[in-house]
Amino acid sequence: MVDYLSESYEVVVRYQGGNNAGHTVINEFGKFALNLLPSGIFRPGTINILGPGTVIDLEHLCGEIERLQKAGVSISPENLYISDRAMICMPFHRWQDQMEEDRLGAAQYGSTRRGISPVYGDKAMKKTLQMGDLFYPESLHEHLYRLKKMTKLAVSQGTLRRDPYCRLHPALPQRKSRHMKLEDLKKLMETPVEKPQLQFVRDMFLFSTFTGLAYADLKRLKTSDITQSEDGAWWIHIRRQKTDTLSSVRLLDIPLRIIEKYRNQQQGDNVFNVYRRGYFILLTRELGKVYGFDLTFHQARHNFGTHVTLSLGVPIETVSRMMGHMSISTTQLYAQVTDKKVDEDMKILKASGFCGTTELCEEDFTTRKGRKRTPHAI
Repeated sequence: MVDYLSESYEVVVRYQGGNNAGHTVINEFGKFALNLLPSGIFRPGTINILGPGTVIDLEHLCGEIERLQKAGVSISPENLYISDRAMICMPFHRWQDQMEEDRLGAAQYGSTRRGISPVYGDKAMKKTLQMGDLFYPESLHEHLYRLKKMTKLAVSQGTLRRDPYCRLHPALPQRKSRHMKLEDLKKLMETPVEKPQLQFVRDMFLFSTFTGLAYADLKRLKTSDITQSEDGAWWIHIRRQKTDTLSSVRLLDIPLRIIEKYRNQQQGDNVFNVYRRGYFILLTRELGKVYGFDLTFHQARHNFGTHVTLSLGVPIETVSRMMGHMSISTTQLYAQVTDKKVDEDMKILKASGFCGTTELCEEDFTTRKGRKRTPHAI
């Protein structure tokens, strides 16, 4: 009946369920048992969609597509679309389904044991792997890491006799620093903007660029967190909300000027009256469009690690302390060594005279032809 009705429609959508269901279609191509693919896949010019509520067993889907293509059915990105929010059924979902049915015994639900229910359970807990995650290696790695952790725990508890993924060692994708180009940062500092809200967001971005404060710490920054040392310098001492580690930053001229600019707008003990996060994010994006480049507020923290500190000769250990990181490896994601920094360091090395005063010994190498070895009997 579904196959018959699909003839009258341009789009056929499968909006939920997985390969535990299906129907049999008999047509000029042959007899087929479809579990995942919409029946409109046989109709030329019909668009078929697997919606966000569907559960995709990739191995089963690829097999189903292959069987139809061998029978002469045309399947391509032009007639088959899969939602980036469609959920992926992993092998451990099938194991969960099977073990739960075995545990229930006579009270079992009669599951097809194909892992559909555990996938929907993961969706409710917001930890399922979606088709769109396949385009983001970092997200995919996190799921594979949890998979490894789960199988190891199952082996240690005796649930599994051996770890089926013992040889799976997913490589962590290299994370790139996300600091701005120096010319874009200069443009942001030197070019005025008319809208008052965008002026404020720009100033907060620059304040974070020269202090390394994240949005959460900037929003709760108190006047009591700013102190003056014996030499007259002003400092920020604040414990980061994310890690509860101490961040200590000496205030330069620009952040001091920004504090003074908004002193009359202070409410209570807060240094700045920062907008709520959602509105702040929208304004930051709008600000980037005004200046002609993509902008996120977290880039300010990366700017601090790269342009304001490391590139100007501040040791990475000091940068880590100022940014309130728990390990230097985290700081390395924020503070990237630029080519300009490498060039300046090499000029310092050359100026030290080390290369000019050190002699390199010269040796006379005599090339000898290799002699053929006579094999000896053993």
